[in-house]
Amino acid sequence: MALIEWSKKQERTFSGNRFGVSEREYNVHPKHYLKQIERDTSIAKNKAIICLGCNDGTHVKEFYDAGYDAFGVDLPKVIEKAHSKHSEIADRLICCNLEKELIPSTRTWNLIFAKSVIEHLVNWYLLPKKMYDAQSINGMIWVSTKNGDIISKVERDHFVHIGFEELENIFKKVGYSIVKHYEDPLSKEGQILVAKKE
Repeated sequence: MALIEWSKKQERTFSGNRFGVSEREYNVHPKHYLKQIERDTSIAKNKAIICLGCNDGTHVKEFYDAGYDAFGVDLPKVIEKAHSKHSEIADRLICCNLEKELIPSTRTWNLIFAKSVIEHLVNWYLLPKKMYDAQSINGMIWVSTKNGDIISKVERDHFVHIGFEELENIFKKVGYSIVKHYEDPLSKEGQILVAKKE
């Protein structure tokens, strides 16, 4: 099958207000985020994944449809809307204020996925410890955020601008070992951190 062009519309799939991408796009495009996560983390199918800041639940549904034991958390009003949009997985979408609460221990999470959420927390530096405590040894995390060393400080959608080295250091400090840390292939202002609980 020929490789499809990665259009601006598709780039917004995981980096803007539009979510969801067709199965064909996932199957043929190597930069599709779900594929990237699978390559980065080597998480086996049926393993437990939690999406932090799951928004409308579409990422959770994509993981679930791909064969993972996927759950998501977000603020109550957001989860209410997510339940309406994805009623078929409503029991997998959980209310949680990550600023004040611990990550739910419904499962021992093999993968914690946090796409563009850490920078929205005032006390963002507390989230890595919460992630660490929610996992068993060998659990993995996949975190994306803007690169505070590059992004303009006037960017309104991201409250905290976390530098490349700073992001790595805060996860190392709580006990993660860095597996990969690289520039987001779809957003040149973004960074992706993959780490493992040792």
